[in-house]
Amino acid sequence: MIAGLDKPSGGHMAFGQFSPDIGMVFQENSLFPWLTVMGNMKLLVRNSSQIANDQVIPQCRYYLEKVGLKDFENYYPHQLSGGMLQRVNIARSFARRPDILLLDEPFVHLDYQTRISLQQLLLALWGEFNTTIVFVTHDIDEAIFLSDRIVMFCARPATIIKDITVAFPRPRDFIQIRLDERYQNIFRSIADNLMPKYCADHTGN
Repeated sequence: MIAGLDKPSGGHMAFGQFSPDIGMVFQENSLFPWLTVMGNMKLLVRNSSQIANDQVIPQCRYYLEKVGLKDFENYYPHQLSGGMLQRVNIARSFARRPDILLLDEPFVHLDYQTRISLQQLLLALWGEFNTTIVFVTHDIDEAIFLSDRIVMFCARPATIIKDITVAFPRPRDFIQIRLDERYQNIFRSIADNLMPKYCADHTGN
């Protein structure tokens, strides 16, 4: 609904005084297989109202370097690993300079080491450009590590059951915050509220 792909069944959505430029990264690879990495990057970036035509390629190369893929611009998607494909998806989304970036479980299919690496990459890019990010995840650790605010939903009918502020300072260290008692308290609170009985108490089902 934030991206305009669906309409709310009730209520309304407001973005203040402007219509935001919105980027999106999906769970699955969304690159066109017949285009190179650079081709996929340019296709998205050249449609941005914030990027001049003569800056499209420099902008693409800048972000490919940011995600560690500066030597892969002429590769095709089938030549890349799953982690590299998501790096491209993240790079091209940031390269558009969107006001809001939506990520729908973008790391769910990746191995643990690659997942942690991309979480840290996402935080680094966010720290540099301060784009508003809405991130969907079912992973409690990922939610706490990445976010400033966690909004928990029950299953159908979707109902907000908890709104948690994550007050850890940035930049965050992946290991250190997990040793913090506050982290463990947040984890326990989320885990407890995911229990079926708790959801039933809030939805009446």
